[in-house]
Amino acid sequence: MSGPADFAFELVDAVVDRLNADLDDRAPLGEKAVGFLEPPTKTQRFRVVCYALADEPAASVGGASASVQRVTSRIGVAFVVRASKSGGRARAKTRTGELLKIARERLVGWTPPVAGADSPLAWDRGQLEEIDEDGRAFWADRYSIEWVLDSQSFRGA
Repeated sequence: MSGPADFAFELVDAVVDRLNADLDDRAPLGEKAVGFLEPPTKTQRFRVVCYALADEPAASVGGASASVQRVTSRIGVAFVVRASKSGGRARAKTRTGELLKIARERLVGWTPPVAGADSPLAWDRGQLEEIDEDGRAFWADRYSIEWVLDSQSFRGA
């Protein structure tokens, strides 16, 4: 690892792998965020995108010459769930709840296999962004993890 950006990308990759674990190839639960969040296609019931949100460093240990610093990284897991117009809001709510249960069971308390990660993922909050007139639900969960940044990781990067 050579710095915070590498940690964020590796964390997103690990979360996507975890969300996809034990699911068949036809319906992966997670995918890496690339570009903007798009609604599910006509053949998809849902789309899940994982993305890095922020890194929040704690105060340095040992002053200005410190070589180690704790960092809290936050990631987002966004869900867009499609339901038929006839089922509308009720169906979107049911499907969203099912996906949230699966995702949270897989992620909360899990320590990703990423260099520097020394604590499990914690769920910070979830928020319904919208249920539109077509019955699509837009939901975002936020997770955090603490890790150690070593100034040695920046040398030679």
